[in-house]
Amino acid sequence: MTPAEVLAWRAIAASADADGVSRAVLRTGSRPGQLYALTWLRDRDPQAYRRAAADLRRRGGDVEAQQGCIVFGAPIAVLLDEIERGDWTRDLWSEAAGR
Repeated sequence: MTPAEVLAWRAIAASADADGVSRAVLRTGSRPGQLYALTWLRDRDPQAYRRAAADLRRRGGDVEAQQGCIVFGAPIAVLLDEIERGDWTRDLWSEAAGR
């Protein structure tokens, strides 16, 4: 089952203001929301991505994550490593773009 957050971000990706929404979430959203917003910036604005990722990594902490039907606490650093490898980008945005 696809988490509601993933479905929401796929809808954002398909919207006319995906860039503006992603940047707003990066500035003011929850920590999990900021991680999703980073996936948008990763390939679109690498410099902004690096700054925001470094800031989140510096702040550290854990967030709730889901893999399949299992929900668990995950360190932000581990999730940032996954985003950096492109794991989230492939899973999150590929279906939104119809690929």
